[in-house]
Amino acid sequence: MNRAERSEEPAREPAGTDRIGLLKSQPAFVDQRPAAVAQGKLASLVAGSARMLAQQARSAIFRGETVQRQRNGAPALVVQREPQDEMEIDQDASSSAHGDDTQIHQPAPSALNQDDEQMIVPDPDVSVGAPAPSFGFSSSKPARKLTAADRARIAMQGRTRMKDIGQFLNNARANRKKTAFERQKDARTKKLAFARLPKTKIAYEAGVIGSGAEHEVVGKSMTAELHVGDPVVGTATGMQWVWTRNLRNQFPGAGVVRGHLLNHDLGGSAIPANLYPISTKANSEHSSKVEQPVKHLLNEAEKEHKQHQESPDQFPPAERVDYQVVVSEVIPGSPADAAFVCSFQKGSTRHGPIPIESKLQYDKARYSKNAGLIAGSEKISPHPKWQHMGSHANGDHAWVENLRRQQQLALTMAPHLKAEWPAETNLPQQKPVELLESMKFMYRDRLKNAGRFIGEKQDVIKFLLNDPIFVEQLKSYASVSINAIAGEWLKEEIEYAEGEVAKKRQMAAGN
Repeated sequence: MNRAERSEEPAREPAGTDRIGLLKSQPAFVDQRPAAVAQGKLASLVAGSARMLAQQARSAIFRGETVQRQRNGAPALVVQREPQDEMEIDQDASSSAHGDDTQIHQPAPSALNQDDEQMIVPDPDVSVGAPAPSFGFSSSKPARKLTAADRARIAMQGRTRMKDIGQFLNNARANRKKTAFERQKDARTKKLAFARLPKTKIAYEAGVIGSGAEHEVVGKSMTAELHVGDPVVGTATGMQWVWTRNLRNQFPGAGVVRGHLLNHDLGGSAIPANLYPISTKANSEHSSKVEQPVKHLLNEAEKEHKQHQESPDQFPPAERVDYQVVVSEVIPGSPADAAFVCSFQKGSTRHGPIPIESKLQYDKARYSKNAGLIAGSEKISPHPKWQHMGSHANGDHAWVENLRRQQQLALTMAPHLKAEWPAETNLPQQKPVELLESMKFMYRDRLKNAGRFIGEKQDVIKFLLNDPIFVEQLKSYASVSINAIAGEWLKEEIEYAEGEVAKKRQMAAGN
């Protein structure tokens, strides 16, 4: 029995076939929407693009050579067909054993299905005409290997087709008419995103320094965009840490302090990523030459912004001050000889780079809690909205993580390793005296989120969890927050009770 006779036999159904069940199992309809059809095409293209392109190349070779030989008057003696699967090859083998003497020529499968090194591509000098009949001569011309140009061309074809289908899908989505609910949702989302979009951006990059046998996390760079309409409340440093005491003992005359890369009256937080040990002399120079001028520019921008709001017809002012500090160490990881390289800009006027050198071995200055300015320098009072909270917060506690607006805070604990504090853990920037009873539950949820974040990110900050200083800060962060909740809430209750008692006494005295 030859192949043609075999294909004409009706297929036999297995015994016990449930035709009704088969009909019910078939889909009720075929989705012919343009988007669905395009998605199907895209899926098939991605799944079998290499095989498809290889088959197109083989078909082009066969059509070209067949047309060329027919034009020369040569007869077609060999059957040419598409590659067979294993089942068809077994059937052909069995049919040949029963006397089927039809000569079948099976072309070698494309190496793209094997090792992608011997893929057959059409020869440029072969003319390609209309689709050829089912019979033709097999190729006597050896196929050439895939060149770099061929690979690039095939890859470009695949990318072009995928791009076209993707563009079709985008157009189909864009042209689809949205429902009323979707339109309302988009409007609410845009409004909410615009209302919550912060303008002030502060980013820290942290590293480590060696202090004795320990390595401590410090700030290595800071970049800030300080917007007048989006103030950030910074925090001052509190009690000294263990490693700063070690440095003071090592360099007794330098008066080592934890210098802010970003000043606490410019939105800088007293966190390790924003602090670096420098001499008191360098801290004074940094304040006089850099921090006070930046405060002055920010105050000017505040005034210009207010004037522009009152007179919108005037030229729009510069509404932000860009500020950057990069720590430069002579010996990497050693604060003994380092410098703050500072630059700042308002509008088109740029200042810097300004190097502030800190040489702990040679700088001699008396340590003071508030490092003084250089003689002749002017102390600039910060705008009330930017004034730090050190006196109210006692430093290094709940207010330290002042991240409500500092969305880009990233601590680089190791090369290519960053941890970002999630927004849902940020505490509101309100002084303890302004704490309300209703905020108790919100603080509790924020602290839970912070604990959950630390638990999930142990692979990133696991070495910090072994650092006693970090653990102490973390405990302080939680305990002071809870104390602020309980203490201020209790204080309000006591004041209310005392007021009620005083009122009753006055009423009794009046009677």
